[in-house]
Amino acid sequence: MLPGSVEENQSIGNRRKVEVFVKVINEGSDGRFELLNFVAFESHLPRAYSNPRLIRSLAHEQRNSHRANADYTVKADAATTLISSWDGWGTSLYVFGDREDIADLLFTTKDAVTLNGSTSSLPALGLTIARYNIGGSANNVVDDSGTEVSMETSDNMPAFKLMETFWLDWMSKDPTSTSWNWDADAKQRAMVGLATQRDVDILEAFSNSPPWWMTNNHATAGGDDGDKDNLEDWNHDQFALYLATVVSHARTS
Repeated sequence: MLPGSVEENQSIGNRRKVEVFVKVINEGSDGRFELLNFVAFESHLPRAYSNPRLIRSLAHEQRNSHRANADYTVKADAATTLISSWDGWGTSLYVFGDREDIADLLFTTKDAVTLNGSTSSLPALGLTIARYNIGGSANNVVDDSGTEVSMETSDNMPAFKLMETFWLDWMSKDPTSTSWNWDADAKQRAMVGLATQRDVDILEAFSNSPPWWMTNNHATAGGDDGDKDNLEDWNHDQFALYLATVVSHARTS
């Protein structure tokens, strides 16, 4: 999606009217993607989007080069959308690590931000939602009736995407027992703190995989058969308990 142009001094309630461009992509029979055209449309986005300097900066280059190539224009009216309100714009935290400069870039409305020691002329994004990834990975070994089992890894899954689990094994459901490690995933937890210090409106939790020992193939990168559920049948309740326990711990710690 390529930002278009802000129509100055035009707003509806707490929403700004923004024009954006969308690439229309076609997947050919050979599996390759090709750009078919650009579609321009107008939409009323929440103020939380919302830094007008950023939108104008991004729009300046794209407006002239792509608007003329748009095949048609679609106008979306906020009054006729299927939802009554828009919560805001946000991002997942799991790939960013413990970085104050990235937190400033994502969750403030500063006119300029410093990233990797360099100051950018573009302003911060002003995102209002932070999403926490409840992980399922670990490098521990579990004694399964005399057989040592551990998590299976995949060459297709980069190590930085393996989010640590808090529940290490099936020996105990008690979150105060040694089956649980609340020191895991320190960097993403720190990023939650940085986001809340910058007054994000909403914190969300999600999961890409159950703890590895709950899966059929002891892997968090995905099942061996993409058409089948990789969560073991007898672990459905366990997985629900895991998610609820992590969220409860986050609320009270």
